[in-house]
This record gives sequence, structure tokens and C-alpha cells, in this order.
Amino acid sequence: MCNSNKNLIYIIIIICMISIFILACNAQNKNIKHNELHDVENNVPESEIFFVSGYKTKNIPEDEYLNLLRKVFPRSNITVKKWESEDAFINWKLVINSADGFVNELVDEITRMSKDKQQNLIIIGHSLGGRIAVRTLARLGARHIRVKRGIFLAAAIPDDDSDMEKALYSTRKPCINIYNRNDYVLRNVYGIGGENSFFEGALGAYGSRIHYPKLLLIEFNVSQKRDKTSRIERYKEHDSQFYIEELGKRIHDDELHDLLFPPSKSLDVKHDKQDQWKMLKNVNGWCLCSHGSTNNYQIISPSGDVLIINDETIVKSLYNRVLNELQKAERYEAIEKEIIGFFKDEPIKVIPYDRVWVTDETVKDWMLQHFIIGNKCRIVDNRDIMRTHGSKEDVEKIFKKIKQLFEQE
Repeated sequence: MCNSNKNLIYIIIIICMISIFILACNAQNKNIKHNELHDVENNVPESEIFFVSGYKTKNIPEDEYLNLLRKVFPRSNITVKKWESEDAFINWKLVINSADGFVNELVDEITRMSKDKQQNLIIIGHSLGGRIAVRTLARLGARHIRVKRGIFLAAAIPDDDSDMEKALYSTRKPCINIYNRNDYVLRNVYGIGGENSFFEGALGAYGSRIHYPKLLLIEFNVSQKRDKTSRIERYKEHDSQFYIEELGKRIHDDELHDLLFPPSKSLDVKHDKQDQWKMLKNVNGWCLCSHGSTNNYQIISPSGDVLIINDETIVKSLYNRVLNELQKAERYEAIEKEIIGFFKDEPIKVIPYDRVWVTDETVKDWMLQHFIIGNKCRIVDNRDIMRTHGSKEDVEKIFKKIKQLFEQE
């Protein structure tokens, strides 16, 4: 009996030691993976970051931005790019023209850089700086210059802007868009005034209206639930500090490593002839191809850009992910089209923080709201446009149908 007890104790000790060893290995692997992430994103000395600030930031000390950005990119060479906007306060069009005018300067500067620096350049823009970043990437693409990545923080640019797709095809790694539906400035000042029309929404408030595969664009909604706050506190939700800190949380998330840095490698053999590539599949312009004399596969975008070259397993896995995202986007667009068919009223842009309307339910950022007095309800879509209003009973029936459709997505 005594020997049995001893044997049991020995077994328990061995199990404990094995468990401790496994935990230690997991911790070490996590640290290695985290360090690899830094190595990829902040490869010194080649890595360069241009941070384009927003409206009326000319007099803000650069160190305020650098201190925040160095926490996210501790080993990168960071340059803050400011532009003249102070004299344009009384005229929004002048502000826009001033921002767009700075794009030409930035494009010319990047064009003069060496190819190595261009390919390792990350362009980050906040607010109207995000607009400048999108426009800059689009112009670079027209010159066949591809940088590493674009990052848009609270970008003050239309959520369906035609330059967005051009920008996404001009980077080697997926672009990142961080948006916030609680951004008071974008949803009220920019959102209500609009840029070209009253119904225009900002990329930084609503995300992209067009659904892109994650090989092109990764979006993060950083909206946070909050109690009623003062207008001053609401304005702070547009601050660059808030968005840079949110960026840091995502960039250093180990689980997002493969998404943020899709694997890619050079071909095993040199070749220039396109006929060595065989197209295996083409879905909406997204092509999967295999190479005739190597084990390499590639994904080609609808614009003709090669987004990744790697072995069969990796590329096919990413291609299947792209197809799934395209299918999701098609389903979502079909659902929204069906939902809009429910409504006969003229769409009206609403004030997001109107205190006389209270939100009862939400689904995919569509809102069912009631008026604080009486029996009136309304439905507001995910772009702050009122689609219908009327009696509580009638509006609730429509909203129930909307919920059922989204549940099928």
C-alpha cells in the first residue's frame, strides 16, 4: 500500500513537471511570435512611417504624435507630415482643397525615394490626414509605386470614395481602416454637412460602404458603449491619441498576425513569361494561378495586381478566405437591397445625437427608435439615414423583418 502511494505521488509529480514545461513552452512561443511581429512591422533600418496629421494641427508639437506612435512602432523611422489648413476655417471647400493640394507634395516626395524605402513605407493618416493618405496611395498606384501599407484613422473622406479602391491596390500588405461610430466630429460636423451631398458619410465613422476582402482592407470598429457624456468629451473621441492607441491594440494582437502580414516569398526560379502561370479559378476577377515549373501559387486581384506568391497550401487557404468574404459581401448587399425595398418614405439624414429619439433595438447598426413623446417610432439605417417613421406597431413590424433577414446572413 505504501509503495502504491509512493508510485502515485511520483506520477503526480511527473504530470506537474510536464504541465509546467508545456506552459513555459507556450509562453516562450507567444513571446517569439510577438517579437516576430515587431520584426516584420518594424524592420530596421528600412522601415519608414509617414504620419499625416489632421485639420489645424500645424502648431501641435511633433513630439506629441511621436511619443504615441513610438509605442506602436518602437523600431521604425517616423516622420510627421503637417499641411497648411489654418486659413481655411471659414470655408470647408478651401479646407478640402488644401488637403488635396498637399497630396501632390507627398506623392512627389515618395516618388523620389529609393524603391526599397518605397516598399517598406507605411502611410498613416488621421482625420483629414486619412483623406490625404487615401489620395496619396491612389496617385502612387497610378505611377506604379507600391508602398507597404496604408492606415486610416478616423478618415474624413466619403465612405464610398472612388480613390479608395485605387489606394488598396497600391500597397503590398492589407490596408487598415479604424472607424468609430461614436466619433462626434465625423458623424455630425462632417456627416451632416456632407462633402458632395447631404447623405454622405465618412469612412472614419461608418467604415467602407463597399465590402473588400481582407487581403485588401482590414477594418476595426472601435466604437465603445458609453453613458451620456458632455459635448467636450464627445469631441475627444476624434482625437488622434484615441485612434493611435486603438491601432496599437490591433497591430500587436498575435491572433491577427497572419491577417495583418499575409505570408509571401520570392519565386524559386527567375521567369518573365506570363504563360508559365496557369489560371485555375476566376471569381469576380479574383484569380488563383499555379506556376508551371515550381510549386508556387499566386492570387491576382481584379486590377491585375499579384497580391501573394507562396506555396499551394498557403495560397489556396487565402484564396478560399477571399471567396468566403466575397460571398458574405454579396449576401449582405442583397439583404440591404431587400430591406430598402420595404420603405416607401423619402430617406432623410438625421442628427445622430438627437436627444428626443431613444434607441430601443439595434441590428447591424440599424436602429429602431421611439420619440420621447407620443407613440411614434422610426428606423434609422447604419449610415444615419431615416428610412421610415410612423406608429410604433407598424414600424416595429418592419424592424422585425429586418432582424430576421440579417439573422440569415
